[in-house]
Amino acid sequence: METVEPTVPLNTWTQIFTFLPEFGVLICLEHHCAIRLSSLDRHISAEHSIFRKEKKLLLKELSHLEIRNPIDVVHPGRITSVIKELNIVSKNAFQCLVEECNYCCLGLKKMQSHCRSEHQWKHELNPNPIWEAAHLQTFFTHKSYIKYFRVAITESRVIDSVSINDRTLQAFRESQTLLVKCHTSIQPIEHKSENTPWMTKTGYREYLQGLPCVDIIKSYQLPKGKNNETCLEGVCKSLDRILNKALKSATNERGNGHLTLANARILNTFQSGTLSQKPFKALQNQEMAKSYFSVWKKLIYYIYRIHYNNAFPEITIFKLTTQQLSHINTSFSQLNNEESLDNSCLSMSYSLIEHPLEFDSFESPIISFSAALCLNSTGSSFLEPHHFTPFLSRLIYCIQLITLEYNLVNYEINKEDNQSFQNYFKIACDKWILNTTVGPMSELLSTRLYGMEIGRNTIAPMTTYWDEAREVVTYRSTELAISDLRRFMKEQLFVAKQILYEKLLFFYNPELKFNFSVIKDDFGQKNVGESFLTNKCNGFEGSGEWLFQAILNDQKLLNTMADCITDGNLVWKLHIILQYEHQIQSFLNHLLILIHMGSG
Repeated sequence: METVEPTVPLNTWTQIFTFLPEFGVLICLEHHCAIRLSSLDRHISAEHSIFRKEKKLLLKELSHLEIRNPIDVVHPGRITSVIKELNIVSKNAFQCLVEECNYCCLGLKKMQSHCRSEHQWKHELNPNPIWEAAHLQTFFTHKSYIKYFRVAITESRVIDSVSINDRTLQAFRESQTLLVKCHTSIQPIEHKSENTPWMTKTGYREYLQGLPCVDIIKSYQLPKGKNNETCLEGVCKSLDRILNKALKSATNERGNGHLTLANARILNTFQSGTLSQKPFKALQNQEMAKSYFSVWKKLIYYIYRIHYNNAFPEITIFKLTTQQLSHINTSFSQLNNEESLDNSCLSMSYSLIEHPLEFDSFESPIISFSAALCLNSTGSSFLEPHHFTPFLSRLIYCIQLITLEYNLVNYEINKEDNQSFQNYFKIACDKWILNTTVGPMSELLSTRLYGMEIGRNTIAPMTTYWDEAREVVTYRSTELAISDLRRFMKEQLFVAKQILYEKLLFFYNPELKFNFSVIKDDFGQKNVGESFLTNKCNGFEGSGEWLFQAILNDQKLLNTMADCITDGNLVWKLHIILQYEHQIQSFLNHLLILIHMGSG
C-alpha cells in the first residue's frame, strides 16, 4: 500500500517551528525544545512524518535561518522571562546564589557538589545554603547539551493597561531623557565617508562611542578663578615649576642650561637607529610655553577627576598602573612641602610616560586623554587632523621636557660606575621616546605623523565605469546590469517595508496619523533623538510615543510583550525585546543597502 505523505505548504514552517534570533535557536512547537541543525533532517522525518519532496522544501525554507550549534548559543542571563515555547522545570530545580555564578541544575546533591568544588562551601562552616529553588528552562534536551537557565514566573492575569498607562509612559519618557543625556556624545557613523582613514587609524571614534563626551571635555578643563579643587591647584603649580625648570635646563646656549647639542639631538630623535640632525629647542616665548604646559596640566586634571572624583562610575576610561597610583597618592600628600611636592609630581609625570602598552593603548591615561583632546568643543564630533596635531605636538613636547628633567634629577642616584650622562640619557630616551617604544610616545608620534600626512594618497584610482549604452556598470572585473540592480533594489525595498509594517509597527498604519506628504526634515540636526517628529515645522510635538501608546492600548499585544507583577508594574519580556531589536537590525540592513546604492 502506497504511503500518503503530508503536504507542507510554502512558508508555513512557522506552524512547526519558531526561531529565536537573539539566541540563534530553532524551537519545535510540538516538543518544546530546540533542534540542533545536525539533527534537523532526522527530526522532521521521525517526529513529524514529513518526507522526500515536502521535507526538502521545508529544509529549504529553514536554510535562511542562522541556526547556531549548541556550543555557540547565547543563553539568557541570571534570570529572564519565561520563553513560552519551552517547558518549565520546577521540581527539584536550583540556582546557585553566588554573585556572577549562573549555575542551575536539577538535584540537590548535584548543586551541593557544585558549591563545594567551585565556591569551597562547607556545611560545617556555613550551614545556610548558597542556592535556592528556582524555575528553570533549557533550550536542548539532549543530555550532552542541556544547560539550564532561570526564569521568572509572574502573575497570570490580564494586564489592566488603563491603570498603568500613566506610570509606564512616565518611565518611558524618563528613559528617553536619560538616553539623550547619555548619548550627547559621538554620533554613530551616518555614512561610510564619516569613517575616514583618520578615524580608523586613531580608533578615537570607536573608543569614545557611547561615552558622555560633554562630561569628558569638562573633566580636563582648567578652572577659571577660585574653585574647590585646592589639591589639584597645588599640584598644577608644582607642574608649572617643574616644566619651567626643565625649559631652562633645555637651553643649550653656552653658560645656560644643561642640555648639550648632542643631548638635544638625542632628545629630539624619534626613529630607532638614527640621530636627529635637528636638536631639541627650548621655547623662547613665555605665552607659547604657557599654552604648551597647560596641556600637561589638563592631563593631570583629567586623570584626577575621572579616577579620584569617580566622574564616570561603572565606566573604565583608562587604567592606572600600581606605580602611577603610588606616585599620584604621594604627590597629593606632599602639598605642604614644595620641594617634596615637586619631586613627587616629577615622578608622577614620568610614570605616565613609562606606561607599557600591551594590547589596548587606551589603557594609558595619556592616550585616553589624547582621544579626549580630539573632540570638538561640543563633544559631538572630532577635530580635523590639521587642527588636532598641534595639541599632540604640545603633549609630545611636555613629555620631552619631563624626560629631560627626570633624568637630570635622577642621574647621580641611578647611574652606573663612571657612566656619562649622555650614555645614561640615551638609554632612557631609547626606551621611552622613540617611535618603537612600548609606551604612549609611539602612539602619539604615529598619530601625529599620520595626521600631518592625511591629505596624501587617500583617493583611490577610478575603477568603476559604464558601457556605451549606459546599461552595464563594471567595477574592477565585475559586471552588473542596471536591470539587475533595479530588481535587487526593489527586492530590498519590499522586504524592508514588510519588516517595518509587520514586525516593527505590528500592522499599525502611521499614515492614518501623520501626513507624510507635507513633512519637512532638517538635515542639519544630528543630535540624539532628532527627527521629523521633533522638527517644530511639522507640528508633531509629543507624537513620538504613538506606537508605544498603541501597544499599551492593545491588550493582546501587551500581554505578548510584557508581564504584570504584583505591584502593578510592567516587566517587559527580555526575549521579546531582543527579538524586536533583531528585527530593527534586519530592517536597517535592507534599508542601508538601498541608501548606499542610491547615493552612488
